[in-house]
Amino acid sequence: LEKQAHTNWRPLNLAIVAEGANLIYLEGKMALLGSIKIAINKAKSDVLIPYPAKKIGQLFFETKDSAPRVPGLDTVGFLVPFAGTLLPILSKSNHLIGGVGISGATSSQDEQCAFATINSVRDLLN
Repeated sequence: LEKQAHTNWRPLNLAIVAEGANLIYLEGKMALLGSIKIAINKAKSDVLIPYPAKKIGQLFFETKDSAPRVPGLDTVGFLVPFAGTLLPILSKSNHLIGGVGISGATSSQDEQCAFATINSVRDLLN
């Protein structure tokens, strides 16, 4: 995350929530203030609805006959329908640990950083 922040990417926010979707870590240096809440909600989405945010976005926006694929999905206040999260963080024994949300850059960059964040601690997950 720090390395990406010093390249041509926009500054990022990183949010980590525990298994109950409670915020346990938040970092963002000079990132857009509005993307803080987006990062937190992406992390919460990881835990509460374990489905990649990019796929949730497809359910929101891909339409059939001008209607959303899942009517009413937009009423779920914490869902963020674009990339920047993956799935919940699970231990090697599949115990739910929490979720990660990244926001501030492009959706694909946010997703890339979320993946790198989880991979950086993968060996520590018991």
